[in-house]
Amino acid sequence: MGFKKKENVQMAIDLAKALGGAVAATRNVVLRGWLPYYVQVGVSGKAVAPHLYIALGIRGDINHLVGIRKARHIIAVNINKNADIFKIANLGVIGDIFKIVPLLIERIKKM
Repeated sequence: MGFKKKENVQMAIDLAKALGGAVAATRNVVLRGWLPYYVQVGVSGKAVAPHLYIALGIRGDINHLVGIRKARHIIAVNINKNADIFKIANLGVIGDIFKIVPLLIERIKKM
């Protein structure tokens, strides 16, 4: 829900493309119709085990964490320094996804 509105989810899609990865979503994102059900991760979705999982604006409810527990590395970006996602992240960035994600995409494309 950190993306605030459907149009902003495109940033996550662009980052996934730049990395050669895929997009996953929380239940709330799917329920709002921002992304399709087949990308939902968690208790009511599916489990994933990527080498790298980048959690953008995800607070880290247990229902979602169950679906990512087999991820090898988790990078979390959230403006809330107390977000539960930071408890399991290998790397946590306290910051605004609307500033950080475009910079990441730009750097990755230059590589």
